[in-house]
Amino acid sequence: MDETKPKKLASRNVAIALGIICVILVAGLGGTLIVLNGANSKNASLQSQVNDVNNIIILNETEVCIYNWTNSIGPEKNITSLPIQMPFSGSVEVVGQIQPSNPNIWVSLTWTVYYWYVATPIPYQVPETPWFYSIHSADSFDFLFPIVSFGHSNSPQSQSYIEITVGNNDSALTSTVNVTATLTY
Repeated sequence: MDETKPKKLASRNVAIALGIICVILVAGLGGTLIVLNGANSKNASLQSQVNDVNNIIILNETEVCIYNWTNSIGPEKNITSLPIQMPFSGSVEVVGQIQPSNPNIWVSLTWTVYYWYVATPIPYQVPETPWFYSIHSADSFDFLFPIVSFGHSNSPQSQSYIEITVGNNDSALTSTVNVTATLTY
């Protein structure tokens, strides 16, 4: 009878050891799943950031910066938009409707980079930007202006802004102009 007791004790010790090993393995598996889930979440976040950057690189991001901006422009007058932040190089398309028809309506775009290396900003204003293409008639217009980075970044140290000016060179006619502008970057 003495011989059977050690076998029971050995079987019990083996069962306890296997139980502990199983608990450790289950805990390890659970920890691994938690770590993998966190890694998948970080991977998805990084993939989203990569997609955003790729869209910017291939000029696939668009943003309407002015929508249905309607103004009455008197003879030989012009009106300028508020500054619009331009986050990257790209283009600005300015589309408008003119009532009553007026072939003397014009559009220009200026671009300014503000450098904040000192307490007050130092503006660098790009001369009036030439357009890529223009479709202009007496009752509508569509201009596309390029915006090219000068190596600045949209950081607290430097920011670029555009302003759109619409003018009327007619000496007698007042026209109402409805403008929409879209940034592509």
